[in-house]
This record gives sequence, C-alpha cells and structure tokens, in this order.
Amino acid sequence: MNLSTIALLRSSTAINPPNGRGNYSKFQNTENPKRSESTPKKKTSRKPKPKGWIEYPPVFGIEAELESFDFSDPILEFPEKPGIVTRHFSKKYLSSYLDGYFRFGTLYGYANYEGTIQRLNDRTEGTSKEIYEFEEGEINDVTVEDRLRLGNVKILGSDKHIAISTIVNDYCACLSCGPYSEERAKKLINDGNQDIEAYVSYDRNALLQALKGEEELLLKLFGRETLFAAYPVLYGDKEDFFEISSSVRNLKSEEPQHRWEASAFTKPWRFGNEEEFRIISFRSNAAGRLPKSQDAVAIEFSRLIKGCIVASGLVETS
Repeated sequence: MNLSTIALLRSSTAINPPNGRGNYSKFQNTENPKRSESTPKKKTSRKPKPKGWIEYPPVFGIEAELESFDFSDPILEFPEKPGIVTRHFSKKYLSSYLDGYFRFGTLYGYANYEGTIQRLNDRTEGTSKEIYEFEEGEINDVTVEDRLRLGNVKILGSDKHIAISTIVNDYCACLSCGPYSEERAKKLINDGNQDIEAYVSYDRNALLQALKGEEELLLKLFGRETLFAAYPVLYGDKEDFFEISSSVRNLKSEEPQHRWEASAFTKPWRFGNEEEFRIISFRSNAAGRLPKSQDAVAIEFSRLIKGCIVASGLVETS
C-alpha cells in the first residue's frame, strides 16, 4: 500500500494577498496550456465578477462529470519552514481532541448541512462554475460537453450565457492557518458560529506526517488507499468567465485536475475570516468522486496525532 501526501503548494500568505486577490496554483502545471483557435478566450479567472455583472440564472446550465485523473508529477516534499494550524469546535469535544481524535467531514455534507452555522453551511462547497458569454447573444452552432447541442438561437436580455457546473465530493478536514487567535475566534463567533468554544493547535507538518503514519487505521476508515492534498483555501468568486463566438464545435470544461482544485479549494469571499487550511483525502484515480452517500469519519485515540498538539484551550468570549 502506498499512502502519499501532496504537500503545501501555497504559503499561508495566499490567504490575504496585498491586492485582495489570490494567485491560483495548480498541482502539476503552472503554465497555461496551449489553446487552439476554437478554444474560448478566458475573460477573467478567480477574480471578482466583471463590473456590472448581475447573477441571472443561466440560459442553459449543465453539470459536467469529473473525469478520473492521476497526479503524475513527483510528490512534493514538505516545506522546510514550520507552521501551525488550529481547529475550532465545541468544548464538549476538547477532551477527545486532546486524546488524538481527528474528524473528516465531506464536501457534500458541508454543502447540505441543515443548520444555520455559517462555518458548516456553505451551499457552494465543492462547486465551481465556468460561465460562457456570447459576443452577440446569438448561438449558431454550439455543442456543450458532448451532451447538449444548440443552434439558430438568439438570446435577448442580460443573461446571455451558458454555465457549466462542476460538483466534487471528498473527505475534508477544515482548520485555520496559524496559531490560535482570539481576534479570529471572535470574528468567527460573530459570523454565526456560536458553537466555537474550544481549540487545538497542531504542528502543521507533523500533523500531515501523522496522517501518513496512520496508514492501517485510515485504510479501515476510508476502505481505500489514500492521498492527501493540504493547503490554504483561496477566497474569491467561484466562477471563471469566458467570451466565446456564436459557433463553438465542442465547448468543454477545463481539464479535470484544475476543475477539481477550483471546486475543492475555493470559497466565497464572505468566509475569509476563517483563514481556512484544508486537508482533502481522496483516491489517486478518483479525486472528487466520493459517493454522496458517504458519511463523515473520525480517527480515535491516535498517539501520533496527539503528539502533534502544540496548544489547546477554551475560547474566551468576554
């Protein structure tokens, strides 16, 4: 069995870059692939919506299936620079976390959580969109994802676009970058997360190594060989915008690895106070394709994880 970890690809400074926008780094290839003449021209990417943009329902919407892909590049080493990550939770779980408890929810579960807690109630969790706008509002001959063909269509109004949605699901553990911060905790509570009453801080690299070390336990939990992707969440609009001509023979979403990254590691601006550090668990050939029926799982009494704790306590709310 080969349990590997994909190390951090972005530093924690990506959370709040100077201009308020993050640079999105791909796992494998950071260079733009060559595009053919028929490939749509990207209008904007991972930035705030264009000026004057109104969130109309798309004229045509389609959900793209995420194809399987492999992480073929060599696994990166952990960064030499140490780091701390912090997990917030209800105080009734503090003793369990101090004994080595560690929980993985699912992206689908977080998106469909029925409560009112903001931290667990992001309806767009695990979802990204590619929005294609037509130059003249006319569709002469467009095929979308080999599943939808449109021809001789004229669109009137402001909603002249096709939206391709990608929805992914994987096991996910949500923490915050850096040591415990009373200021951040108060912001999270004020955002509607009243259950934040305690915290545990971990040595980041030691925690990821500990997860690697729990090979047999993870195999029992997940029932499969496991990879981990772990780095800070990027905050921004979860749409890519393209301008296209009225005739595109086969309009396809971007390559699956980029779509998975954009869906799993991007959250709306309003969640920026979380400063989230995310650990995703997935199969090497099935990233984003965890069945929606899968429930959260938890590691119990891990001495390795317990040994990664560097601080803990109750949240002061006064």
